[in-house]
Amino acid sequence: MDIKQAIGQRVMEARQAVGLTQGQLAERCGLVDETISRLERGVQGVTIENLFKIATTLGVPLAVLLDIAGRPDEPARTARVQELSRLLGMVDERTAELAFKLVKLLVEESQGVKGRHE
Repeated sequence: MDIKQAIGQRVMEARQAVGLTQGQLAERCGLVDETISRLERGVQGVTIENLFKIATTLGVPLAVLLDIAGRPDEPARTARVQELSRLLGMVDERTAELAFKLVKLLVEESQGVKGRHE
């Protein structure tokens, strides 16, 4: 897989993780549908400016789209983080603080369990 294909794959995964079509992504980025299609298929490269527009529109760090050797589940993980953020934005501050404490405890417990098994 060459660099164009790898970046195209990352864009497609990130786009699908947030539930956008190629056309919707293109429109929101001010690009043509065919540009997104060709990018995702690895047929066409992309300028850093357009990749930044795409990353911003998808709500993922530019590094996620460029990190072709990174975690394969990063776009889905980023989408989950975005969804948690959206949900927390719908509740009052007290509930958000409780949710934060719960997540923090889950992470600490997960790390504690890992530490005991390693």
